[in-house]
Amino acid sequence: MSSDQFYKWRAKFGKMDSSLMKRFKELEDENKQLKKMYAEVRLAAAPRKVIRTSLRKVMVRNAIIIEPY
Repeated sequence: MSSDQFYKWRAKFGKMDSSLMKRFKELEDENKQLKKMYAEVRLAAAPRKVIRTSLRKVMVRNAIIIEPY
């Protein structure tokens, strides 16, 4: 681990005990799962036309990155 990585990690997790770190990891996993579900719903609601696979992948990536208001 480089010193830069260590200091970034320490800034993020430095004041957490193990139970808080575990909960934080659970919330990150849940957030990832919810973003995936959101992307699937947006894709399902898209107009029913033939979409190239490459374009569909881009749409999913954008749906996951962009969070709703």
